[in-house]
Amino acid sequence: MERSRKKSKNQKIAQLARDFILALPSELNEEEQEELLLNYCQENFVNHGMVADIAIHRDKDGNPHAHIMTTNRPFKENGDWGTRQKKVYHYDEQGNKIYDKEKKTYQCSTEKTTDWDGKERLKQWRENWAIAINDSLEKKD
Repeated sequence: MERSRKKSKNQKIAQLARDFILALPSELNEEEQEELLLNYCQENFVNHGMVADIAIHRDKDGNPHAHIMTTNRPFKENGDWGTRQKKVYHYDEQGNKIYDKEKKTYQCSTEKTTDWDGKERLKQWRENWAIAINDSLEKKD
């Protein structure tokens, strides 16, 4: 991933991954915890175009948890990095691009290609994790 990251973006400030730490329910055994985590990551991240790198930690203090690193940019079908945003040109009533004579360029704006950076998405991921845990604990009982 590191080589691809360097090739994909030449900006020094590019953020291409995000980290999560999820507590794993100690009521589940190791196999059940792993199944819960893999299903959650598949449904919430991978199925939406992200790559998820998962590391499970089982500390001696009884605090099982997982570190998940996900990509901030989607991948295309061919495996190349996708874009986080796209340029959208503005058009007049006749369907022609609007030219800004002062700036000597066509008027445009940017549009995000995913909603992965939004607070609402983070809230949804948190809610989905709680639901996944509760469902797993109910199945165990």
